[in-house]
Amino acid sequence: MGQAWARRIDLLVLVLACAFAAAVAVDTLGRAVTAVAYPFELDYAEGAVWTQYQGFRGGTAYVPLSGLPYVVFNYGPVYYLLTWAVDLIVGDGLMAGRLVSVLSTLGAVCAIAVLVLQASAGQGGRGLRVLAAVLAALAFLSLYPVAHRFVHMRVDMTAVMFGSIGLALLRPAWGRPGLLVLPCLCFLAAAFTKQIAIAASLAGFTALLLVFPRRALVALALTVVAGLAVLGLLQVLTDGGFLVHGLGYNLNRMRPSQLGWLFMPPLVAPAFALLVALSLRDLLRAGGLVARARAEPAAFMRLVLALYFAAGLLCGLFVLKVGAEWNYFFDWLAAGAALVGLAIVGLAERRARVHGGRADAVAALGLAVVLLWQASIALRFHRPWADPAGTATDHALLALVQATPGPILSDDMVLLLRAGRTVPFEPAMIRELTHAGIVPAEDVLALPRRRAFSLVLVRSSSPDLFSPEFRAELAAHYRKAERIGTTQVWRPDPS
Repeated sequence: MGQAWARRIDLLVLVLACAFAAAVAVDTLGRAVTAVAYPFELDYAEGAVWTQYQGFRGGTAYVPLSGLPYVVFNYGPVYYLLTWAVDLIVGDGLMAGRLVSVLSTLGAVCAIAVLVLQASAGQGGRGLRVLAAVLAALAFLSLYPVAHRFVHMRVDMTAVMFGSIGLALLRPAWGRPGLLVLPCLCFLAAAFTKQIAIAASLAGFTALLLVFPRRALVALALTVVAGLAVLGLLQVLTDGGFLVHGLGYNLNRMRPSQLGWLFMPPLVAPAFALLVALSLRDLLRAGGLVARARAEPAAFMRLVLALYFAAGLLCGLFVLKVGAEWNYFFDWLAAGAALVGLAIVGLAERRARVHGGRADAVAALGLAVVLLWQASIALRFHRPWADPAGTATDHALLALVQATPGPILSDDMVLLLRAGRTVPFEPAMIRELTHAGIVPAEDVLALPRRRAFSLVLVRSSSPDLFSPEFRAELAAHYRKAERIGTTQVWRPDPS
């Protein structure tokens, strides 16, 4: 009777795990296929990144801001280069950028699964560890910030991919120091994708310093030298513009109210947060992790994951920058997903030890799967490509832009680029640049005064992207014309 019930519980757990895996995998695939080909904006920042890519490909990257168009290149060249390579195949910059993000996400989730397998070596059976690794990777995909963002033309997922792969490559380097060059290259790639994508490198080098200090110092020195060499080359190729754009033009104001974003990811998926907490509790209770990491590669990888989680939270404080959102927590969530995998293994193993039966172990695993399912609630949201009314509005706006001669300003920059137009400036960025005095505010305010734009398109959902002074000048020298969907069309006032 006991064995019969154990088999039934086994079957139930398998069904639950397969249901969760299938739901997340199918939804993720559906999002990727449909969203990548969607011709319009999925996120405001897509227009900014596409504009930067166009300039990078056109040879105007990192040039001084001497006049229209005012284009700030926020990031290093890695994402632009990858997008260019894919663009040569698909022939559309926006689609190429989204494909890079989707493929980067795939690389990141594979790295998360590998990290779970590495850190759980010696615990439980192989089948349990593989299942926990798969569920951890899918849990990352099912989190609201990731499910919403991974299809966007943004650099974040590419940086997370390089960082997480770099951490996974620390395991083979544990016994073969010469292989440390591989994770170091990945950490550099992450930093030259996004300047503040340093959570993985912080975790990796800190773990090495704690466990193998001499080895760590050599690897760190080589990484710094290589990074400075690449930086010097970029400075030469851009006539000194690379650092000016990456640092001088990219210093948004800090706003304490932004700290509220810090508490959102755990609140979106409380089950995810619970499993992370259980994993961290197990790591702290075990104690002596640094000492064991010198003798056990699995313990070393558990130390790496704990430090990755801490570094991800620390780097997440950059969310204080104006305009920052959930994307600043992706490293934190990736580390958390790997810890979820460890929690599943630890929970199942602990229950098996206490109750001495396989049935109890798989029951505990089933509980973990059910908890993970709660995180998948996020999968139901954010499908603008499936909104016929929104798509019809975008087509109407596109037709208007294509039919109107002269420069056009819009807070939907994808719309302008889709119509083959030049983006004069990114509204949110020009607001920061004028506030900092990098671009003279008078030069920007003079544009609506002299009616420099044939049309100005402002969505009701984002009027604050433009500064109050600019909106005042717009109201004084332009008149409200037609309204298309949520977008207000402003035309020059001839009076």
